[in-house]
Amino acid sequence: MNRTMSCSSPNLLRYSYLQEFSKAIFILICVVDTAIFLSASLGNILILISLHKSQAIHSPSKALFSSLALSDLAVGVIVAPLHFGLTLGIVQDNPLLYCTFFAPTTAAGYTMASVSTLTAVAIALDRYLAFRLRIRYRQLITVNRVVLLLSLVWIIGILFALSWTFDRNISHIVGACATFLCTTTTFYCYLKIFVGLRHQAAQIQEQNQVARASHRQFFNIPVYKQSVKNMFLIYCVILICYLPYFLALMLLFSVGLGSSTFLVLSLSYVIISLNSSLNPFVYCWRIREIRRQVLSILSGIYSMWAS
Repeated sequence: MNRTMSCSSPNLLRYSYLQEFSKAIFILICVVDTAIFLSASLGNILILISLHKSQAIHSPSKALFSSLALSDLAVGVIVAPLHFGLTLGIVQDNPLLYCTFFAPTTAAGYTMASVSTLTAVAIALDRYLAFRLRIRYRQLITVNRVVLLLSLVWIIGILFALSWTFDRNISHIVGACATFLCTTTTFYCYLKIFVGLRHQAAQIQEQNQVARASHRQFFNIPVYKQSVKNMFLIYCVILICYLPYFLALMLLFSVGLGSSTFLVLSLSYVIISLNSSLNPFVYCWRIREIRRQVLSILSGIYSMWAS
């Protein structure tokens, strides 16, 4: 039976593009996919358990982190194995294997990438609203409202992935515009926060001790500033991993789809997936409570094995 009979013409064209390059590139991608599967799966399971056990992290923030960690976990357990199968089709000169994995890999990848991007925007908006609302923040931003927002984020991510099945060119255009809009919105939020904090610091220096004590009673600026720095750093890591994909789309729009363009686009998918392995390390590095819980879990596991 012809191994290409179940492949559509666009998928066969993409397969032929990648066949022009050295197999060593795709063997390396398979190795990276395996590493992502292990690190993203184990790392984000630890983060989710740590978030569940933690009592010190504010509940809405915990929900936002959980959504991000859950999408990263899905990259590890779903996207990475699918992409491994896709790439293996190129290594083994098997177009049918490539075509079998192409649609589910793309759909799952688009879904998780969309969820991660929108959750990062939601985290920036959460920190901005905390600064703007101050003492009203905990009254207005409740865990139920955040969970409702995150449910909408996951629905949008799934719908965006489904849009790819109808028109891939429109999906690429929508993806590029959405990435630009999300990036602009997030940077605007953090810029307003940092400018506001500088202005706030200047005002506090002019206040007397009583006024400062009264202000801290309702809004702890040092703690808030540290949380903003942590969130901004996490977003920067996400942005760095997503930037190659955005640039690859710009290249695609400029010169059209070709072998080199599609290879760059394919490699950018792998870099996006790497973000899911990096995020757990960033959480542990920057967020003391998560680091404490992770070390406690690892210590318990080590004690069980040692006994």
